[in-house]
Amino acid sequence: MWEVCPLRLTFTSTFMGNNGSSETTECNVFLDEDVDQCDYSDQSSGVSWACVKPKTLPCSSRVDHKVDYDLSHHLNKLCFFLPSEQRHMISSLVTYDEEKGGTFKKTIKGRPGSINVNSTYVPIKVSLRRPPCESGIPTPSAPTTGFWHQDVWTSTVCKNRHFPRREHYFKCLENKELYFMGDSTGRQLYEFLVFSILNTTFSAVDPSITRRAGPHYAVHKASNLTLRFRVHGPPLRTGGINVTHINYLADEISSVRGGPDYVIIITMWAHFTSFHYDIYIQRLRGIRTAILNLLYRKPDTIIVFKTASTRTGVPRLSSDFFSSQMNKIIRKMFANVKITILDVWDLTLSHKNEDIIHPKQVIVRQEVELLLSYICPS
Repeated sequence: MWEVCPLRLTFTSTFMGNNGSSETTECNVFLDEDVDQCDYSDQSSGVSWACVKPKTLPCSSRVDHKVDYDLSHHLNKLCFFLPSEQRHMISSLVTYDEEKGGTFKKTIKGRPGSINVNSTYVPIKVSLRRPPCESGIPTPSAPTTGFWHQDVWTSTVCKNRHFPRREHYFKCLENKELYFMGDSTGRQLYEFLVFSILNTTFSAVDPSITRRAGPHYAVHKASNLTLRFRVHGPPLRTGGINVTHINYLADEISSVRGGPDYVIIITMWAHFTSFHYDIYIQRLRGIRTAILNLLYRKPDTIIVFKTASTRTGVPRLSSDFFSSQMNKIIRKMFANVKITILDVWDLTLSHKNEDIIHPKQVIVRQEVELLLSYICPS
């Protein structure tokens, strides 16, 4: 599917003239070569992006960015010519829920059986030999990166900590600046800290800023803690964002001062599953270069890259297969870079709640606690 249809979503932008006139044109990672284009690419950031040039307005008059599912549906009809037996094979793996409006995994029934668990007097956490949660800890070759017990996640990768009270969070994050960058699955961690721990609301730079895109920031003066969030650049599946509020992650990373009290948390995957993996690799290369430059300036900066998580959705756009391949790409891209890979795939997959793009708060809390385990390993 990646090869047959490398672009499975398309987007539009509105261009506004000084006299109130406007034009809306199609945008994407690349367009047909014979079309007049406005090129918004930034090769140093790993970003390729272009819009069809308006007939009467300049390229500089672009004001917004949004996904266009109607155009995307037409695009998918043009590029999918699967034989009937292949279409049946794909449709047999998923079921469509009319009420919830999405595709969900089917249950595969196995033979009746039972599992006998022998009693033990050795607590499981004592029997697990795990190193502290520090940068560069690889995922073990064990079948899973952890397990759930009573809605609490225990990592098999490292000695993850838990923070039962708000003051434990503040003690860990005192004098820190946290930069959450990327998509909404990373914004969930930002919002959990802002709403549930700080008990405050985030502030926007100006009133026109949307919750989805940011940039946002929140401050806890008593602990000298600052939290920020900013969305990554296009492609973005969103109803409409002012283009002045979008910044490429490589540029955003380069703007961070850095040091032991600076933490960058990157989450970037959900908006790329409907594109060829080469596009994702290109973006990661720009981010990797920016990270290396920052670590050269300030080698003690804490940098975390949160992996993709499981979800439901239209298979051709949001298949877990695409997401799992992205996780492999992330690991290869940053294999020799001093950053933390925050692996949340098993954490979301193995919980009793349904696989959804934005997990329930009980899951988000454990993601945050796992993150803090790397920031404050002891």
